[in-house]
Amino acid sequence: MANRELITAISHDLRTPLTILLGYMDIIELNKYKTHEDLLQYIHNSREKAYQIKVLSDKLFEYFTVSSAAEEEEVEFEMYEGRALIDQLIDEQLVVLDDIDVQVQTDAHHEEFLLEINLVAMRRVMDNIFSNIRKYADPGHPVHIQISLRQQWVILEVE
Repeated sequence: MANRELITAISHDLRTPLTILLGYMDIIELNKYKTHEDLLQYIHNSREKAYQIKVLSDKLFEYFTVSSAAEEEEVEFEMYEGRALIDQLIDEQLVVLDDIDVQVQTDAHHEEFLLEINLVAMRRVMDNIFSNIRKYADPGHPVHIQISLRQQWVILEVE
């Protein structure tokens, strides 16, 4: 039963970045980009998503090849410039939300900040949030995403 739940969870985690990757590839193949710089960005984002899928599939492979008695993997945190990373993570997701009006608002009163996170885990969170937007958002109403800083927290509100 636990293996079945794990496979279901990882399948979901693989499906979202794969859907985004396919969206980027469609944009490239159908020449839906506006500038050469946009094309280069879509190629870069496609590679990022492909590597994300590889990491997830490697973890799945490791899970089934490593004995159950092995120690739990230590979570690695890295430092990033927070504003740029959050913008990138959201932009990656917006590419495949063509039919939904998504309005992103950021707190313009803050300066650059450092964010210490596990990027793989954060990408999974963003994939799940935007997967739910794709599934459940009413195309007739805009989706509002508010990003703000409060003390030492980054707040991402989706309405």
